[in-house]
Amino acid sequence: MRPLALFLIIIIILWACFWWISVQRTEDSVLNWFNRDKLIQERSYKKITTSGFPNRADLSIEDFFISDFQQKNSLYIDLLQILTLIYRNNHFIFIFKPPVEIKLQQKNFQINGPPIKSSLRIDKKTQLNDLIAQGQNLQLKDPNNNIWTISDFLFAAEKTTQNNPATYKTHLTINGINIPNDYLKITGDVSLDHQNIPKITFDSNVQLEAKTFKTLRFHNFKVSNLELTIDWGLLTLNLAGDLNLVTENLINGSLELMVEDWQRALSMIQIKNIVDKKLFKKIKPAITFLASQASLEKKRLKLPINIYESNIYLGPLRIGKINLQK
Repeated sequence: MRPLALFLIIIIILWACFWWISVQRTEDSVLNWFNRDKLIQERSYKKITTSGFPNRADLSIEDFFISDFQQKNSLYIDLLQILTLIYRNNHFIFIFKPPVEIKLQQKNFQINGPPIKSSLRIDKKTQLNDLIAQGQNLQLKDPNNNIWTISDFLFAAEKTTQNNPATYKTHLTINGINIPNDYLKITGDVSLDHQNIPKITFDSNVQLEAKTFKTLRFHNFKVSNLELTIDWGLLTLNLAGDLNLVTENLINGSLELMVEDWQRALSMIQIKNIVDKKLFKKIKPAITFLASQASLEKKRLKLPINIYESNIYLGPLRIGKINLQK
């Protein structure tokens, strides 16, 4: 019995050493990442702890923060956990514990609720192979302090080509979006039932260069076979087409917007002041003209939308611009 016990003790000690080395290697990789690219990004944390013995290498990062000096975008996570099996170092589980604070183009957003979980696998070149993320019962605070609630969401991406730029097939489903009262400005025929958008789906093929994941900047970013569907009691929209981010400031694209009830859509835009009055005076006659040229069934209308150098056109009419300036 003593030789067997001694043998087991040796095995446990060796495994503990192997686990410690694996965890240290993972922790060193994370620390090296925090110390890189200091000229273009600020990356910081309050504390890193390790756990997971005997078969996992888990890291917990408190007060995770990253900010881009040039674009002035940032991300803060109260607690970020990275979980992986020590014998399968290409598969990671990420757990984001809110609050999560996001700053985009000087606009602040905050996500609260239960942890958001994601599964990520990388290939031999340490590039993203596939990703699945999901969350439930979340609250989103927008820049105007409106609180949006989401029942659940699911996002999935899978690499379909191995070249650079790589192409990813993506899918997003968002269920049960509750619109804030103040945002919707509920009056008249808009009942409380219309505060909830039952479902939004988004599918596309996204082309990304490998360095996007390192710099968090979009270079040669293309979205093809885009299909967005918003199923709402007040309005049903279907958007399909392609987009191309030419530079970090300019975007081109060609889209088709299918509106199930174009007359009601116009009424909502006017009543709810979704766009300013000058722009509405441009949009209304353009849509009315397009409707007069089409054979409509159930008031359905297909609208051609083109984007050139970030300018948005409804047919030949310029109706706005996408601001991507830093």
